[in-house]
Amino acid sequence: MIPFTGHVSIRQHIRGKPYPTGLKNFVLADPTGEVLDFQGKNSFPDAATSTLSIGGLAVLRLTQTLPAGCSLFVDRYFTSIRLLDCLLEKGITVTGTIMKNLVPRNAKPCLKNDTEMKRQGRGSINQIVCDDNKICITQWYDNKAVLSASSEFGAQPNDSCKRWSKEDHAYIEVPRPAVIKQYNDKMGGVDLSDRMIPYYRIGARTRKWTIRTILHMVDLSLVNAWLQERQDMLNKGTQIKHLRQFLDFRLAVSEDLLFPAGIQTWNQKTDPPQKRIALPPEAARNTRRSTCHEWLRLKCSKM
Repeated sequence: MIPFTGHVSIRQHIRGKPYPTGLKNFVLADPTGEVLDFQGKNSFPDAATSTLSIGGLAVLRLTQTLPAGCSLFVDRYFTSIRLLDCLLEKGITVTGTIMKNLVPRNAKPCLKNDTEMKRQGRGSINQIVCDDNKICITQWYDNKAVLSASSEFGAQPNDSCKRWSKEDHAYIEVPRPAVIKQYNDKMGGVDLSDRMIPYYRIGARTRKWTIRTILHMVDLSLVNAWLQERQDMLNKGTQIKHLRQFLDFRLAVSEDLLFPAGIQTWNQKTDPPQKRIALPPEAARNTRRSTCHEWLRLKCSKM
């Protein structure tokens, strides 16, 4: 969300967002948090005639620049079986959580209800595979039932994860399907970018949504540059504790923009500033008041 509270037709309010009022912006990012592409919500002229939702159209638009063989991870707002089929034709696999009402009708009888999965215990898994063996729908019960769809991963191979148990008052090992593990590992990139931008956002009191959008893109570029620097330093073997923080990186960029190469900068130690001319001391408060009173007395006497 690009925060904006002015009057514009594309502004919307989404509950639960850190900045609920503003301009919706769909983002494509890699697992490290670097933003690869973005797309506004009100830019799909074929939304009325398409069989896909706004989220599905946004995914299709953002994946136009991706080559075949990429793995895409989305949340339940975007996931649908129709979207998985469309991207599979382009050679792109999709993995994401899915809403229960978007599961095909012929597959719903094979799903288990939440009560049955809860009775089986924490970590119970149910898997459904389509007829052509290209799409897999997986149910997994953790604290509640989680439904996922993927054209690349399934329930196997299983691993285990630690979860807190209120009954045992300790951490226990819970079986976890492979699709959930891959989804949890790859879905943190967009959240990282959204978390870093508001820390030091460029502030401007403006009623123009264009200026707000431009400033947001500047913040987005700074976050991308900082993430790229961190990744390069990690590839060179630098320890995490020696990496530059985001605030220090922004200050360094500001200094480079204010004092580019070739411009002489003032150094306080070697080139001290010229001293100010000393002004005569002001008269004491009592003196000023007495002078004023004497002036008024003289003026009144002349009148």
